[in-house]
Amino acid sequence: MKKILITGANGFIGSHLVEAALSKGWEVWAGIRSTSDLRYLPLDKMHRIELDLSDAVRLNVQIAAHIRDNGSWDYIVHAAGRTKAVRRSDFLGSNTQATAHLLNALKQGSCEKLLYVSSFAAFGQGLRTEYGRSKRSAEVLVLGQSDIPSVVVRPVGVYGPRDTDFFQQIRLLKSGWNIQLGRSAQQTSFIYVKDLARLCLMALESDHQQKVWPVSDGAVVNTKEFSNLLIELMGLTRVRRIAVPMFLGWMFAQVAGFSGKIRRKAPLINPDKFKILRIRDWSCGATCLTKDLGFKPEYSLRQGWKETLDWYVASGWLSR
Repeated sequence: MKKILITGANGFIGSHLVEAALSKGWEVWAGIRSTSDLRYLPLDKMHRIELDLSDAVRLNVQIAAHIRDNGSWDYIVHAAGRTKAVRRSDFLGSNTQATAHLLNALKQGSCEKLLYVSSFAAFGQGLRTEYGRSKRSAEVLVLGQSDIPSVVVRPVGVYGPRDTDFFQQIRLLKSGWNIQLGRSAQQTSFIYVKDLARLCLMALESDHQQKVWPVSDGAVVNTKEFSNLLIELMGLTRVRRIAVPMFLGWMFAQVAGFSGKIRRKAPLINPDKFKILRIRDWSCGATCLTKDLGFKPEYSLRQGWKETLDWYVASGWLSR
């Protein structure tokens, strides 16, 4: 039986990775914080380990104690990280420095392979953002070390049950508003979270090392097509479309970012996020995934969003 450690296991992607690993019969260790919300984790089927990725000394002690008492893990998925932040230092601390701390702590024990869940923002135009640069710096650390064979995945828009970011757009549509940034549609791609989790485990079991894969379901849609799909699946009949000029979007992001600093809470839309939203081509293919791993998504965008919307309703997040 394979033993796997998943950092950020209580998060949106992490919790689905836990379920995917359990479905393979693996022994799953969920790396969490003492303050983590565990509502989506099957606590009776997995093990927990508290990991303080922000404190290098404490993390070394935690990892050493685990290896002493339980042995090393076969696989590690590093999915912990930050997607929204008030300050640049928050991105660096949670994405780059935390990764450095983990890699250093893992030198105490062997591991067959480590997979880092990065972001499509760590490539190309995404490197204009603080978030993208922090993820790219973490990638360099992961791929640059020689102690553990490693691979990196760069998913595009990840959606599915338990996600809160795309849910904000769903709530807005439900209230009758379809707000798009810019007059021209943004080209984009997506990956359903269950497909992403399955892909990550396939990558761990593969022979590939020191490899980076951009990840999507292979389809490309524009923002108008995407919103139309959601409107259709939700059965909405009265939705007002508003195209927000770029300069107004920029002003809103500046105000939201300033407000977030005062409240010390990262808003969904901020100056860094605006840089991503203004990029008109955010599309990604999946040819290399098929070639290298034999990966084919099990969910189309329609199937994935149908299941996601059903989950929002069943969980009380959304009314019919």
